Amino acid sequence: MQCAPSGIDSPTMHTAFANAMSNLVGQGAEAHIYLCDLSGLAFKVPSRRAGLTACISSGCLGLQHPNILCYTALDGYSGDGRSHQWVYCMPYHIGGCLQTFLDREGCIQHMGAVRRLVKQMLVGLHFLHAHGIAHGDLKPANMLLEARTTRTGDTLGHSDLLDAVVVLIDYGGAASDLIGTPAFLSPEKAQNAMRAVPSKSDVWAAGITTLSMLNGRAPRSHMEPCSIIFHIACLQYDHIRFDVGNGADEALHTFLLQCFTPEASRPSVADLLDTDMFVSDDCCLSDNAPLRIVAPTLLEI
Repeated sequence: MQCAPSGIDSPTMHTAFANAMSNLVGQGAEAHIYLCDLSGLAFKVPSRRAGLTACISSGCLGLQHPNILCYTALDGYSGDGRSHQWVYCMPYHIGGCLQTFLDREGCIQHMGAVRRLVKQMLVGLHFLHAHGIAHGDLKPANMLLEARTTRTGDTLGHSDLLDAVVVLIDYGGAASDLIGTPAFLSPEKAQNAMRAVPSKSDVWAAGITTLSMLNGRAPRSHMEPCSIIFHIACLQYDHIRFDVGNGADEALHTFLLQCFTPEASRPSVADLLDTDMFVSDDCCLSDNAPLRIVAPTLLEI
């Protein structure tokens, strides 16, 4: 491998990768995740079918921030010594992703937890944007959760979200300007991905991800992908309406409206972090702090 995590030499990494191939811990449409026998590490191996869409841009390698996953090694390597295969080495997080939590629990019940997770998501995005990198596919499935109480095999509960750390994954793909998950696409990206501003599309996706936390699902996620893209591409901004329910407040409503403004006037992530949505003490709740419960509601755009 061309580069390896600090303190681990290349031969050790080759051996660890060979051993990890028998320890599959995650499988998606574009990649498989294997747990490494070196403590705290895992390998991401994109599928050959996914090709470029599953590859990570070289400028994303080695970035260090608490709210993004650090990919520490990249190489074209294959155990048979003949074929070419991209391999990424990364820290292994045991808390699972936000989408898994939402699938199990339905939604996030504590408004303070929603604020905290959204703020960390935006902080991670701001770091990427400051380095000239757009995420390109922001959604709950690309947000890992890790709480200080989490242990291998544990299931995160609602109370664990009060001190959970959000870690963004699968950012800055080599083809991130051309891809994305239909329900999280901005209108301009659905209309013409080549002309869309990637960082502004990330802000739209952040708003949809926030709705997913409150609703348990993204708007239109029940529809076929092609239908979703068509409806989003035809979206009229002045027709956007949503009900934030009794458990939320005007700051959340304003935050979402800002995420869903037209591209030219849509604020940056830095601007969003400076809004009233994140000045509340709810963003830094302790385990014993009182909780405000989000009222069950449907949030659609």
